[in-house]
Amino acid sequence: ALYIDGETHSGILRADLARMLDGMTERERAIARDNLYIIADAEVNGTPLRLPDHIAEIEAEIAAREPDIVILDTLSALFSLWNENDAAEVARKFTGPVRHLARKYGAAIVVAHHVGKAIEHEMSEPAYRGRGSSAIAAGESVWLLTRDQYDERRVKAQCVKRKTGDGTRYEIMMRLDQVSRWFYAEQMETTSPIKTFRDLIIEALERFGDTDVTTGDIHTAIIRYAPDSSYKRVQRALTELLAEGRVQRYKQRYWRLRQPESVVDPELGF
Repeated sequence: ALYIDGETHSGILRADLARMLDGMTERERAIARDNLYIIADAEVNGTPLRLPDHIAEIEAEIAAREPDIVILDTLSALFSLWNENDAAEVARKFTGPVRHLARKYGAAIVVAHHVGKAIEHEMSEPAYRGRGSSAIAAGESVWLLTRDQYDERRVKAQCVKRKTGDGTRYEIMMRLDQVSRWFYAEQMETTSPIKTFRDLIIEALERFGDTDVTTGDIHTAIIRYAPDSSYKRVQRALTELLAEGRVQRYKQRYWRLRQPESVVDPELGF
């Protein structure tokens, strides 16, 4: 694994690593030395390491180490984004480079990111609670949401988005051992696939079939299932689904599920 830390000072990181290794056997330490490579406080010609500016340097490290997993911590610290809410900039400076690295080197790319403001956090879908544009999460295969439990030693991690497998969600409660600096699992649960707000919209569009429907029509159709929903929330979810290619918009006001290319009506202008 290649871990690139853009937030923690190297001195603090070394101290934490020393404590984490202290309880290991010599064999376990050897495995860690051979399989974990860490970069912290990195600079290129006096400039802090950033993507996509220094992608050549990061590619050189990946090519040399051949890791199965690359961890980038965090998005805001390691990517030169001026505006996290700009979907076009996110695609150019974040999504594009990350996908390039994953495809070229066959490694899993994990990116740590901060959640948005509290009010935005509660109103949005769990998979889109990261700060900034929804485009940040739209193309990811798995999204893990971690939250402290009002106790600095306990953290809950939830799998809130998963494109692979049968859609089963995972939730795990972890406790931090402040001496060893390791997290230990206290409880793990699996849940059946749950219907998200966007799932309700997709189901509504399926029921409408080929009928021309507006955002207001969709809101009316799902209000009984999501009484706390609003027109703006429906509009935001439709925009996210449009970006993912799951729905289509035409005549600037009507919505429909995206149809297979072979059955698309050319008169609709898709």
